[in-house]
Amino acid sequence: LTFDAALMYTAVEAGQVDQCVYNGVSDSIGVTGLDNGKTYYFEIFTRRNSTWSNGEEVSGTPDFGGLTISKMDSAYIIDFDSTLVGSNNGSSNGTGFSPSPGSGQLNSASWGIAGMSEGKCNFDSTKTSGDFARGTSSGGVGTGGIYAFQISTGNYSLGVQPVGDDFTPGEIICRIANETGATISHILIGYDLYINNDQFRSNSLNFSYSMDGQTFVEISTLNKISDDTSDSRGWRANPNIALITGLSLHDNSYFYLKWKGDEVSGSGSMDEFAL
Repeated sequence: LTFDAALMYTAVEAGQVDQCVYNGVSDSIGVTGLDNGKTYYFEIFTRRNSTWSNGEEVSGTPDFGGLTISKMDSAYIIDFDSTLVGSNNGSSNGTGFSPSPGSGQLNSASWGIAGMSEGKCNFDSTKTSGDFARGTSSGGVGTGGIYAFQISTGNYSLGVQPVGDDFTPGEIICRIANETGATISHILIGYDLYINNDQFRSNSLNFSYSMDGQTFVEISTLNKISDDTSDSRGWRANPNIALITGLSLHDNSYFYLKWKGDEVSGSGSMDEFAL
């Protein structure tokens, strides 16, 4: 006897022709090129000699789970105080990163961290302790890691305290998916960078972007360096805005925002940064 198998699928749109995506003998098969958030119906057949069985149907909806741009000419605001689907679950409380974030956590489908003594928080990973989950603070901490710094009453942030082996250098990366159904040619990015210049060592936080997650283009006008002389003024806002043009960001493609930090000059402990 000869056993064989075939896999057919149909997208949810009316009138789309069934497609045979596999015909052979195997334990598993991967189907790529599907659209995020769209339901697909799969029907599986087996064959004995020349006779095919009745099909068994299953359905599935691929879900990126992270930040998506679904509409052109619209503002998408991350404030870390209220839920933004794909970014953070409620007000950030510094309890880490997860692809299924609990209350106060950030969504690792969209947020990645590099340069910590305990390694990286890669996209879609779970990091809920140590360097990646230092909790809430109003600033003035001494332990390196990622915090939910409270800039003012009820105003939380994605913050970092660099130390000798944390975030020197280090990176905060935000990954966003284009789900508009069109090609994006330009993006207006704006963000507030808060610096608590409470120490005598100067650090930098520089901005860049990428369409492949590998090659990043730096926007030098958004680069910031803290002073290597301390003050007691607390958190100070540095507003930043840039229009990124000349893009060809196709539908179902990613766009990456990166903030890279490092020590610059001075000695002793380091200043704190918050987005």
